[in-house]
Amino acid sequence: MHLGNGNWRWAARCLAVAGAILLLAGGAPRAETHSALELEYKAYFGGIHALSFQARVGLGEADYRAKVRLGSDGLLAKLVDFSLDAEAAGLAGAGGLQPRRFNVSSQWRENTERLVEITYAEQGAASLRVEPPAEEDDRDEVPAALRRGTLDPISAVLNHVRRLARSGSCKGEVAVFDGRRRYDVITHDLGETILEASDVAPYGGPAVRCGVTFQPIAGFWRSARAKRSDDAQVEVFLAPMTLSTPPVPVRIHAKSAFGALRIHLVAARPAARGLRAQD
Repeated sequence: MHLGNGNWRWAARCLAVAGAILLLAGGAPRAETHSALELEYKAYFGGIHALSFQARVGLGEADYRAKVRLGSDGLLAKLVDFSLDAEAAGLAGAGGLQPRRFNVSSQWRENTERLVEITYAEQGAASLRVEPPAEEDDRDEVPAALRRGTLDPISAVLNHVRRLARSGSCKGEVAVFDGRRRYDVITHDLGETILEASDVAPYGGPAVRCGVTFQPIAGFWRSARAKRSDDAQVEVFLAPMTLSTPPVPVRIHAKSAFGALRIHLVAARPAARGLRAQD
C-alpha cells in the first residue's frame, strides 16, 4: 500500500465520516432514558489493519452526547502515528437534533495538533475556532452564509438515524459543516443482504444496507481538487446484536480511486454509565 499524501488525505476524509457513522447505534435508545452504548471497531485500509475505533453515545429525551476515539493500530502503528478524538453534544426534540457544541482534534506523527471547536446558536454555527486556519491549510474559508442551518458530522448522522428508526428507511439528506468543509450527506436504501462471518468480521447474518454519498460545497483542499475523494462510495451494514437492541453498524465499506477502507464491529456492550450533554 502506497502511503502517499493523496492516500492519507482520502483516508482521513473517509475515517472522519466513518467515525461519525459509527454513532448510528446511538440513534435508537428509548427516548425516556439516557442509556449509553459502547462499540469497538477495527479498520483495514488496503487490506492492512490500520486503526481501531471506540464510539460511545448517549441519547435522552431532551439531550444527547457522543464521543468517538480512533487511532492507528496494528502494523500501521509502527509506520504512522495517528489519533483523533471527536465529541458532540446538544438538544434532542421532536423536530430533530440541535447541536450546542462540537469539537475534534487529530494529530499525524509529530505534526502540530489540528483542531476544530464549534459552538451553536439556533440558526447554526455561532462561533468557530480552527487550527490551522484556512489560509494556512491550502483551503478557502467557508462563508458564514453557508454555515447557517448546518449540523456537525456527528449530530448529522444521529439525526439521520433517528429518522431511520422511525421510518425504516435510510433515505435522507442533511447539510454538514465540520469546521473546515461544507458538504451535503445523502443517504439512500440499498436493500437487505446476508453477511458471512470471518476472522476479521465476527458478525454473520442478515443486515440492512445503507448507501452514503457526499456533495462538496466549499472549504476543500485547493491542491486536491483535480482528484479529490468526493466520489468515494460508502456502504453501511446495520444489524441488531440481540432481539431487544436496535440495529448498529456491523460493517462499513468505503472505496475510491485511492483504495478500499473496511471497518468491522468487534465488540458491543452497554456503557458503564450514561452520558448527558452537560457532563
